[in-house]
Amino acid sequence: MQTVAAIVVTRNRPALLKRCLAAIDAQTYPAKHLVVIDNASDQPTRDLLAAEVARRDTTFHMIRSEENTGGAGGFHIGMRASLSLPCTHLWLMDDDCEPDRKALEELVAAMSIVGEDAVLGGNVFDINGECINIQSVAQRTGANGLTQYPLHLADGLIEMGALTFVSFLVPVKLVWKVGLPLKEFFIWGDDHEYSLRLGRVTRIYQVGKSKVTHLKYGDGSFSIVNENDYNKIWQYRWIYRNRVFIAQRYDGILSMQLTRFVFRSFRDLFLSVLSGKFVLMKCKAIIYGLCAGVAFSVQMAGKDFSVIPDEPVAGARQPERQNVA
Repeated sequence: MQTVAAIVVTRNRPALLKRCLAAIDAQTYPAKHLVVIDNASDQPTRDLLAAEVARRDTTFHMIRSEENTGGAGGFHIGMRASLSLPCTHLWLMDDDCEPDRKALEELVAAMSIVGEDAVLGGNVFDINGECINIQSVAQRTGANGLTQYPLHLADGLIEMGALTFVSFLVPVKLVWKVGLPLKEFFIWGDDHEYSLRLGRVTRIYQVGKSKVTHLKYGDGSFSIVNENDYNKIWQYRWIYRNRVFIAQRYDGILSMQLTRFVFRSFRDLFLSVLSGKFVLMKCKAIIYGLCAGVAFSVQMAGKDFSVIPDEPVAGARQPERQNVA
């Protein structure tokens, strides 16, 4: 029997977190452990988590990071801590993820079709019921030279090139094999890079019957050109930095993928100027991100991402309960 630890990363969204935890509690295939990483949240989230610790048993684990490590850092911390739990799989999600009651049951059921070593993800919808977090399908070819992503379509499964950390089920044995998500990504792209790493040792599937609501509106495209919140613009540097790194590491410095992304980045730069809104900050974020991507690629060159460090996670502590290593 597969045993699952659900891992949720949260920061300053107590109402969404409450819905997420309730949805995990309601699963028809229950998670054996529930691990919440509090990414340096303010008092309302801390109060909610303190109440959860008080009312739940020892299968609930709260880890507080004293600094905001971003989604990437949160999943890195949570997965690393969860490796000490008696579980076969880790189920990852942000606090704005609300899985359907049978979401985990359907993920586990899919293993009987594609095997226990596969990475599995949910079928994600936004609040309006439209598809969101769309990723590219796998381009793996068969003996006939054609792509094989529809191989299990009759079972409601599509082989994917990547999945997002919105209901992402990964076997613990593969975590030990490929390592943890890169905390250095901070936000955006950590799930894509991790999928590419996992894709080298296993196959990745989206499970049609495992339905999840991502509690947001819109297409989630994260377009800096259309961004109207001045306080969010500087965050976009992480997109450009991380995508340059991913393209360089997995496709090569002379690859068409990297060339296309750099071209699109300069297109974003041009369109940001034409928009006439927050032009200086948008241009700064794009140019900084591209340059940082080159420097980041050099910094990370040759590193073995499969190594899981032994030293304690800096800035992370569990003051309320000490049952996660």
